[in-house]
Formats: sequence, structure tokens, C-alpha cells
Amino acid sequence: TRINLWGTQPLELAKLAFVGFLAVELGLRVDALRDHRARWFGLIVPRIQLMAPALAVCVCLLVGLVAVRDLGPILVLIVVFLAMYLAASRATLEVGVVVAVGCGVALVLLAHPEWWPKGAQLRAAMRAEPFLNATERGDQLARGLWAMAAGGWTGQGACNAYLRDAAAGHTDLVLTHLAESLGLRGVLAWLFALLAVVLQGIWIGATNR
Repeated sequence: TRINLWGTQPLELAKLAFVGFLAVELGLRVDALRDHRARWFGLIVPRIQLMAPALAVCVCLLVGLVAVRDLGPILVLIVVFLAMYLAASRATLEVGVVVAVGCGVALVLLAHPEWWPKGAQLRAAMRAEPFLNATERGDQLARGLWAMAAGGWTGQGACNAYLRDAAAGHTDLVLTHLAESLGLRGVLAWLFALLAVVLQGIWIGATNR
């Protein structure tokens, strides 16, 4: 991204702070979100003033991410927002409508790649021909695939794979470095650890509704 302070990205802290803010803000208003409703376009939804602080912070963060061209986390943060809103408000129908509309928009965009941002078109070209594309930094995906293949099932061993050999192995493509060092079994262990965190969050949200 455009903001990099001494090798760190402040926006990473902003993303974590956003999730913490949502948890506190929605948690404090949970009763009001469920009981104080208004009608919008035929849907019974929480009053807009109850959601205003959370929506304002969400919009500001998304605008900031777009401004620094860090588009990857946007979809993840939107899903997190909807999931936490659903757990707090029990607004199943409204969230379902938003998800349905989002899926429709996604299908339209998939059918018209010429509408995509330039960066997304570049990545699509790289993915289509990882070894033959002539795009800017088009070798990154190929080098990442070679690094993962070199790791095999068991990997080269911790600290035995040079970080800079995999393109962007210390940032965007860190998973390729993990695969080269620890192999497929290491990647699977990491994915299962992430799954455990997600399932724990779902369980906490479901049992505290």
C-alpha cells in the first residue's frame, strides 16, 4: 500500500480496531437493534440512527482502503460486518437480501471483466497464463507456484527457504513461502488453525445471541 512506516502498515491495526469497535458498538446496542425497528423498502430493519456510528466507521475504513489501493480486505471486512450485524440484530431477512444483491452484482461483474479495475484485470491475466503472461510483475505468480512445488509435502524445512526467492514472499504471497518451508502439511495445519478461529467466533456469536 501507499502507507508504510518502518516496514509496517498502519492499516493492519486499523482493520483489527474496526472489528473490536464493531463488537463493542453492536454489543452495547444489541437490545435496541432487535426491538427498535423501522420499515425501509418493505423490510423491517433497525433504526438508522442506531447503526449510524458503525456504518460511518465502516465507510471511512473502506474509503481509506480504496485511497491507498489496498482492495483485498474490502470483501472480507464487509462479510465480517454483515456477520456481526446478523449476530447482534437477528436481522436474517435483511442480511439475506444484501447477500443476494451482492451475489447478483458479482455475477454481472464476472460476465463483464472489462468493467473491472485495471489492477483486477492485470491479476486475472496473470492467473490465466501464470507462466506465459507478459504483464507487469507477471512473474510473481509463476515464482510463487514454483516455490510451493519445491516445498512438496514436507517442505524444505523451517528457515531453509530463502524469503526473497518467492516474489512478495514477505507480504502478499507469504503463503507461498510457508508452503516452501513447511510443505503442504504445514499449509493444511495453518488453514485448520484459521478454521478453528472462525468456528470459535461463530460459536461465540451463536451462543450469545
